[in-house]
Amino acid sequence: MREFDVHLPQREGAGLDPLRIRLPDNFNVPRRLQRTGLAGYEPHTLACCLAALDCAPPGGFFDIGANVGVFSWMVAAATDRAV
Repeated sequence: MREFDVHLPQREGAGLDPLRIRLPDNFNVPRRLQRTGLAGYEPHTLACCLAALDCAPPGGFFDIGANVGVFSWMVAAATDRAV
């Protein structure tokens, strides 16, 4: 089992705690996140997701991914949106 913290992008004064990730060792995404952090994991997608959240009206976040839910974790931790 791989366990580590991922630090979230923060606006000034947000004070978000890091996400505690605990996933099997054989998953590629956790290895990459541990090595590069969230900013090193699909940085263009991350920037697009954060920009869309800034522009979107209130509502939920629906993640149609194919892995472990990195963007869902980020949105759930950083906003009050239903994920």
